[in-house]
Amino acid sequence: MNEVKNKPTTKLTRAERWGKAWPLLFCLVTAAAFMTICTKSSPLYPMNDWVDVNVYFTIGRKMAGGSVLYRDIFDHKGPLLYFIYALIGWASPRSYTGIYVMEILCFSLFLYFSGKCAGVYLKNKGLICGLLLLQAAAVAPSDAFLHGGSVEEMCLFPAACALYLTLRSVRKKEPIPGRDAFVIGLCASAAFWIKYTLCGNYFGLVLFVALYYLIGLRRPKDLLADIGWFLLGLAPVTVVVLLYFAVHGALGDLFQTYFYNNIFVYAGAEEKNLLTMAANAWDHSVTTWRLNRGYMALVLLGALAALPALRRRPWEALAVLLPLPALGFFALGNTFERYYGLYYAAFSILGLIVLGALAQRAAEKLPRDLPKAAGICLCGALGAGMLYYAYRTSPNNYLIGCEKKDMPQYQFAEIIDQEPGANLLNYGFLDGGFYFASGVEPEWKYFFLPNLRSPEVVAEQNRYMRQQLADFVVTQSEWNRELMDTVPGYKMVAQAEIRYEGRQIPYYLYQRE
Repeated sequence: MNEVKNKPTTKLTRAERWGKAWPLLFCLVTAAAFMTICTKSSPLYPMNDWVDVNVYFTIGRKMAGGSVLYRDIFDHKGPLLYFIYALIGWASPRSYTGIYVMEILCFSLFLYFSGKCAGVYLKNKGLICGLLLLQAAAVAPSDAFLHGGSVEEMCLFPAACALYLTLRSVRKKEPIPGRDAFVIGLCASAAFWIKYTLCGNYFGLVLFVALYYLIGLRRPKDLLADIGWFLLGLAPVTVVVLLYFAVHGALGDLFQTYFYNNIFVYAGAEEKNLLTMAANAWDHSVTTWRLNRGYMALVLLGALAALPALRRRPWEALAVLLPLPALGFFALGNTFERYYGLYYAAFSILGLIVLGALAQRAAEKLPRDLPKAAGICLCGALGAGMLYYAYRTSPNNYLIGCEKKDMPQYQFAEIIDQEPGANLLNYGFLDGGFYFASGVEPEWKYFFLPNLRSPEVVAEQNRYMRQQLADFVVTQSEWNRELMDTVPGYKMVAQAEIRYEGRQIPYYLYQRE
């Protein structure tokens, strides 16, 4: 009888620990460098004046102070987004540092899992590092990386993680392990409870996995097991969300706001059919291509490379080809904003893998005894070049070097500060960062006018004005200014304008007489 010898458990050596840690450290440093240049949340900028991120941040601060989402303070994005911003609002209420750190972490994990995807096909780690620098330079300064802090940006790394776990198993022609199916479910639930239109790639992935198990592997029992693990992965975030609203007696507010309003009010129920959504998805994808040719060219290259692979490696090709159109259908099938298309960047590593394979073949002809220092210097030079490219091409770079005094938000804050205890209403437009700059937190549920302009929201904002509940009112457009001039009891005390998304935007501050 053969004796079974137990392997002695040995601690990892310093070199082994470094070997495991350095890829993540590389991604963290790369992300920090690119985020410092490309997001308005970084210290190089006077503030992040994007309306969306200020909505998230204002609600996060209010939740950190005890307000209940949807019941006491209103927006229509998902609750997990606001749980994250509540943590940021608690840790960093008076600066954008918490958002900046969050963006670095999200982008570093996006690069890390993209690198893991590349590692499924490429073995040269130095080459993969170079590809990640190219990916960062294609995504971070893109037009869709608008201002910084979008939900699409936050959801890139879960999508890249799910893609990696799928490709790793399919490449080996093996079932997806239960723990990986659990993690994919966790990624899908995170996207669902942040913005459920970002779940399209997961629907495509589920369809692929079903075909892969039933036709490719012919293992239906394993499919049932993985479905169980996937559903189990959906549970942790879902349970936390439901418990939060149940404890606060606000489950009705959750379903009314996040589901009913988004489905039937935001884009209009008459537009919700498959044909119009498919047509919208195509048109909006073309627009995304026109505005973001860098990373979209990589996505297209990866998809085109998968087409001929359908004959030789059909399941690896389908793992890419099924999630991509589903992603576009869900994310871009209704309304369109420039940052919506950023979610395509989760698949940008596919095109870089194609380029990396070509580069790897060319590198085989080089001498094998090249010193590591040469590779490090080359990677450093590439990184410096890509950072300079990001600085020159980022749509946000016009605010680098500006000071707080240049921003209307801080100019108005100086006036508001002269009236201790005064309150403020952001009237008729999205939260422009005036609550943050002034340090005055909103007192009303509908503290801004969201894109989801239900009759209730508009009526309540108008009621605040009729009853003169606000000491100060800030508004944006000429139409709102004309309207404010007809509201009795208020006078304009300041106006300012600043460049925003390529045009000069005027702001007006009114004070109650």
